[in-house]
Amino acid sequence: MSDTVLRISPMMEFFKSVYQNIVLNKTGDGISVYTGAKQEYEALTGGVALRDISNSGILELHGKDSLEYLHRISTNSLVGLPAQNSAATIFTNEKGRIIDRTRVVNLQDYLLISGSSVYANKLQSWINRYIIMEDISLKDGFGSYSFFELLGPQAESFLTLIFGSSADGLEFNVARKLEAEGVKINILKVIEFNQKKFVLWGSVEEGFNLLKHIGSQESVFDFRVAGEEAYEVFRVIKGIPAAPNEINDTYNPYEANLIEDVSFKKGCYIGQEVIARLDTYDKVQKRMAGVIFDDKAEVSASCRLFYEGNEAGRITTMARSFHLEKEIALCVLSRAYSQAGTKLTAVDENGKEYPVTVCNLPLRK
Repeated sequence: MSDTVLRISPMMEFFKSVYQNIVLNKTGDGISVYTGAKQEYEALTGGVALRDISNSGILELHGKDSLEYLHRISTNSLVGLPAQNSAATIFTNEKGRIIDRTRVVNLQDYLLISGSSVYANKLQSWINRYIIMEDISLKDGFGSYSFFELLGPQAESFLTLIFGSSADGLEFNVARKLEAEGVKINILKVIEFNQKKFVLWGSVEEGFNLLKHIGSQESVFDFRVAGEEAYEVFRVIKGIPAAPNEINDTYNPYEANLIEDVSFKKGCYIGQEVIARLDTYDKVQKRMAGVIFDDKAEVSASCRLFYEGNEAGRITTMARSFHLEKEIALCVLSRAYSQAGTKLTAVDENGKEYPVTVCNLPLRK
């Protein structure tokens, strides 16, 4: 079974019918631009933006042993997670490297797990791999759910417009069902990488109804549906890792800036000894950082980075800042070369060199 899989969102046909000039991504399983990348980026940073993430790897875990089992094989503490509550957790291999980062919601009758779209098959196989006698059954939920993220500084006020008082008093990491004018959707308020966002999900029909309801509203909000191009710029600036660029089995949670999803108070899990040793003996050799290209560059994310001839790291994600009008990137660097202000040289696959400057995350606009 392949580690990666293309998954086409059940919402894509709806968006194609509404936005006549959308641009698909290179693989055809996602939408790169809906109306204009810069305007979509401005909504993410200054207004409110909706992202369709229905092509996520979505799993249901049924059975009385499900929560204890996930606690045992992933990095975060999940035992005792109350009904309707949520937590992020990472699955790592025996070397402490990342299989996938997921969010788990305890819906009492079952656990809902959402992970990366590209690792859907891999994650399902990994979870199944260690089930022996436990009362657990695994169901692939792809195609049965609509999933969205609502981001931006106006997001919470926008929810009040859509759902009225039922959106009041949302608690972090506690799932609720919102309803307005016959529209029903589950919602989860979370903070990730210092960004507040809302995860909304339901059946495919509920997703369609939500989108139609939003489209029927007249509002003063700067609202956009944001595609992959705008979000890629947003996440590079904010320092948000994603699969397969930063979340992959090359890196451990320290190197991918995911250590907050690791509990050091729980017992063993797969990869625990390696990660604990890195923490105890301060052996983390790499860290995620940002770089800004000093001059205009047309390069791919496969660039290697050098400091005075010594290899310093590798670029993982490239984007072009709308405000700086320069290329910006996420990278994983050796700690020795990761201080802000360090001058490095990016070398592309053809040997062409570009001067870059290391920056702390989040980057400037």
